[in-house]
Formats: sequence, structure tokens, C-alpha cells
Amino acid sequence: MVSSVLLVEDVRFTRAMTRRIIAGAVDGGVYEAASGPEALEALQARADIEVVVADISLPGMTGLEILKAVRTGKSAAARDLPFIIVSGSVTEPVRGALEALDVTAVIAKPVRRDDLLAQLARIDTSAGDPPPAADYGDVDVAGLLQAGGVAASPAAEALEDADACARFLETVPALEGMDLASLRQLAERARVLHFPERTTVAPEDLAAERLLIIARGEAEVLRTARSPHSGAMELRIDLLEAGHLLGITAFMSLPGDAEHSQIRTTRATDVLAFDFAAAAGDAELARLRDEVKLSVSRTLAHRLTHSDEAKAETLAQRLAETSIKRAAGGFVIMQVSALALYTLVMRLLLDFDVKGPERGLASIVMILVALVPLLVAVRTGPFSFAELGLTWKGARAAVREAVAFSAVFLAALIALKYVLVTFVPAHQANAVFELSQTYLRLDAAGRIDWPFYLMHIGIYALFVPVQEIVVRCGMQALIAEFLYGSARFRATVAILVSNMIFAAAHTHLNVGISLATFAVGIYFGWLFYRRRSVVGVSVAHFMIGAVGLFALDLESFLG
Repeated sequence: MVSSVLLVEDVRFTRAMTRRIIAGAVDGGVYEAASGPEALEALQARADIEVVVADISLPGMTGLEILKAVRTGKSAAARDLPFIIVSGSVTEPVRGALEALDVTAVIAKPVRRDDLLAQLARIDTSAGDPPPAADYGDVDVAGLLQAGGVAASPAAEALEDADACARFLETVPALEGMDLASLRQLAERARVLHFPERTTVAPEDLAAERLLIIARGEAEVLRTARSPHSGAMELRIDLLEAGHLLGITAFMSLPGDAEHSQIRTTRATDVLAFDFAAAAGDAELARLRDEVKLSVSRTLAHRLTHSDEAKAETLAQRLAETSIKRAAGGFVIMQVSALALYTLVMRLLLDFDVKGPERGLASIVMILVALVPLLVAVRTGPFSFAELGLTWKGARAAVREAVAFSAVFLAALIALKYVLVTFVPAHQANAVFELSQTYLRLDAAGRIDWPFYLMHIGIYALFVPVQEIVVRCGMQALIAEFLYGSARFRATVAILVSNMIFAAAHTHLNVGISLATFAVGIYFGWLFYRRRSVVGVSVAHFMIGAVGLFALDLESFLG
């Protein structure tokens, strides 16, 4: 059985209805995204997602493009992640691209409960061996959905055909309480209205005796609100697509003085219209009207119930979010205080001319003290070690990536020092490779005490993961949890702020080391954001730090 699902749908009501269907069929959670970029962020943040259910038409990035990103390894998800596309009928080029990208299934819109549950039940979440990413990279998806790539829904292909219309009406959620015979009779009375893009539906089209259902296209529901600062503002409160009713409040005969929302198409839209104006003299038509209104009223009742559930769920989510941010903020303050204490103590050690092993030992002790807020955060707060990046999960891939990127970084660093010692007069007395003057010691015979030197490299190797745990898990991860905004915005600010704080903690050495710490810390923060694992970052830190301190003597060079 599927454990957790990522649902990608930009229409809020459709997303909520689909979420309810999925929630009853999975053991874990249903994560939501309203756009392609949000979906990729969710895949990076949630390693437990086992299936993606995505609309094919999305803002910023189509469902087809998300699928290609997954299959080509350009997302954080496994390349063989099961992927279900939700769409109307699609053109042959789009269908060919979906098949070439090994889509798991394509479900027609509006989504029917039985269809979606059946597809979820068939999914095998065991790890597979997908074809090479290059095979998927050759699949061209650019522009496929720009010009009619999503064809009409079954009803829109032959709107005048009663059989096709009846099949479409079966998928309309608001009419699910009607039997097939009644839907067939209703289909025979259908009339097609065509609305061009950006057309406001006239009030006379929204009448108490007329039912309108979108067969193809979409329309936005607008309300005018007033702000004391901005004046009147037109706000979109909903987006309706195929299978949704237009003017439902007018059809349900609200009082004449009730204010109805404005409806405007966002693209060319075909609407099925059912007129019941003659119901007073037509008993069969009156029966159909009453049956439709009964089914629609049930839908409204379900919507109200769902609205209450959604409000309660939203309040609970906000309460949990507030609790997390309050806790994260408190622990970040503790962490900053600990690092401030670390900086003060290390400055005092320098003032008292404490060097060598004694200073190194004191530094280790103070960094261990800085670990305390992180331990408190996990012990008493709503966080786990894995959520803060202290996990072995994905460590192998993180290490491979860290080694590859850090090798390039080191090559650039060595090349930069070569340029400086070759062409800058102030540095021409230096060599490119130099042993650290801080840890260099000569034995009685005047030779380099290599065991002493290598011992400090070993101590540094043990010291680096502790530093990264403090900065990445104890600061960067917690600052990201504290902030509001998109995942990318929070990650960017968290990287900058955590590294500014950590760079400030190195000012006791010299300004050059502090600036270098900040610069390389941006790189470490980026690595941590990519994999959410402190293991790879620690490897990168040791590679660059060990070479920089013990082979290039950057501490003296930048002093």
C-alpha cells in the first residue's frame, strides 16, 4: 500500500477534493503543491513521498515537465518514482511524450474516485532499475502544452452528441447523485455556449432556471473587496475548470438581493447549458430540475462540511507552524549566544597568548558547548535529528557530490593563490604550498615533527563534523524553520545569516579568515540545502579546510 503522496494541483477546490480521495487510500500523509516549482521543492524536502499525482496544466512548470525532471534525475526524487498525470484528453504528441517518460497512469478530469483509487492500488513502490537518464533527456516536451496540447474533454470533442455528453455528465461531481437514465435525459437537453478568453459571463446567462457546466476551458470567480489603503481590489476567490458549475448560487435560487460573484473566463471555454425555464408546464423537465437541484444541494452540503474541516485543519496547521517557529526562534537565540561566548573565550585565549594544543583543546570544548542548543532542540522541541539534517540517509550520494564539487573548488583555490604569489608583490615571498605556522613544530634535531602535525590534522578531522552540526543543523536548518516564505527564499536567507554568524565567530583570528569562512560557508550551506545531510558537508569542509589550513597555510597568508 502507498504510504504518502504528493498532490500537485493549482486549483484549490479541486486539490482539496482530490486530497480527500487520496487521504483514505494511503497510510501516511498527502503533501500538496500548487505549481511545478513547489512540487520540486516538496520532493526535495520530503524523502518519504512514494507517488506523485499531478495535473498536466500548471503555472510555472507543467506536469509533463515535472515528470521529465524526475525521470532525468533533475529532482531530489528517485528517477523511477511512480507518477500519475491528471488531464483531459491529450493530443497524440503529448501522449507520446508521456509514454516515453514512463508515466505510471493518465487519469481523465474531473477525477473520479474509483479511477484514482484503482491506479493507486496498482502501484508497486519497490525500488526498480530505471533506464539511463539520457534516454529520457531526449524526450522533447517544450511547447507541447502551449497550443492545444491538452485536447477537449470527452464531452467537448462532441458536445452535441448525447452519448458523449452523458458520459461527461457522469464525471461531474455535482451530479453524482443522479442515475444514468436521468443523466441521459439531461444530456439530450444540453446546449453549447462558447465564451472567448477573458470574457465576463453576462448576468442573464446566470439564471435561476439555467444550469451551466464547464466542458472545456476554465473560468475565475471574482469578488471586489475594499481596503482602506488600496481602495477597491478585484480578487480571485476560485478557479473553475471542466466539470465545475458556473453560477451555482444563481441556479439554486438565492434571494434576488443576494450579491453574486463575477465570473470571467481565463481561456476559451465551452459550457453546457441546461434550461429549465419551461419546467412549470413540463412535468418531466420539472422532475429533472428538482433531481439536479437535489444533487447540487448535496454537493453544497459536502462543500460546507469540507470547508469546516479545512478551516479546522488550517487552524491546526497554523498552530503547529507557530509552535515550530517559536521553538526554532528560541533555539537559534541560544545558538547565537553560545557562539558569541565561543568568540569571546577564543579572543581571551589569544590575548593571553595561548597557542598550539591548548588553544585547539579550548576551541573543541567551546564548540561542544555550542552543541547544547541543538541537543535541547531535539530533546524538548518538535524536531528530530533527521529533520535537521543529522542523518545517514542519502549520505553516499551526498559524499560523492561533495567530493566532486570540492575538488573543483580546491583547484580554483590553489590557482588563485598561485596567481597571488606570482603576480602580487606583497605575496611573492610566499609559496603556493606551505605548512601551517600555527601547528608546525620542530623536534630536537631541527626536523619537522610530523606525528605532531598529523595529529592536529586528525583532531581537525574530528572537529569539522561538530562545527558543521552546529552551523548547519543547529543554525541553518532552524533559521529556515523560523522564517516564512517559499522554501528557496527561506533556504537562501538561512544560508546567508548562519554563515554571517559563524564568520563573525572567527573574527578573533583575523578579518581575512573571517571573510574566507563566510565565502566557503556559502558553498557548504548550498551543499546542505541540496541534500539535507551533514555528512556530505562535513566531507567537503574537511577537504577544503585541511588543504587550506595545513597545505596552503591560509591562516597566516590571510592574516
